[in-house]
Amino acid sequence: IFSRTNKRGVPVPAMALTTVVAASCFLSSLVGDGTAYTWLVSVSSLCGFIVWLGIAVSHFQFRRAYLKQGNSLDDLPFRAKLYPAGPILAFALCLTITLGQGWNAVRGADWRGILVAYVGIFAFVAVWLIHKLVTGARRADLTTASFDIDENLD
Repeated sequence: IFSRTNKRGVPVPAMALTTVVAASCFLSSLVGDGTAYTWLVSVSSLCGFIVWLGIAVSHFQFRRAYLKQGNSLDDLPFRAKLYPAGPILAFALCLTITLGQGWNAVRGADWRGILVAYVGIFAFVAVWLIHKLVTGARRADLTTASFDIDENLD
């Protein structure tokens, strides 16, 4: 549903949900002592870093699939100048930030603080599992992965 657009190309369902979530976050900062807002910020920020971990892994997987299928890197319109150091550094930094998010809570054995700091991991895994169950998506085979943009948009 979130990939649907109107005749002008606006993803109305996605924009509507984004607006509802943003409004809920804003309203949660006004109610109570801001606990709900803190949880929402924690979930969204940690999920952001987890997504960047996935992007770093995807960079490696793309290169591996591209080369496995007999393609030449010279045919790519863009190549990352810092490959493989760039994705490795990005992965290492994002992993460090993700794991270090609740370091003070871990050191102080503050279980509530640990939960707040790492609740994004549980949220990310839950969304990922639901996606896998609903779509039946499997890990891509590197030898048959498609690089055709038009084919992948269908």
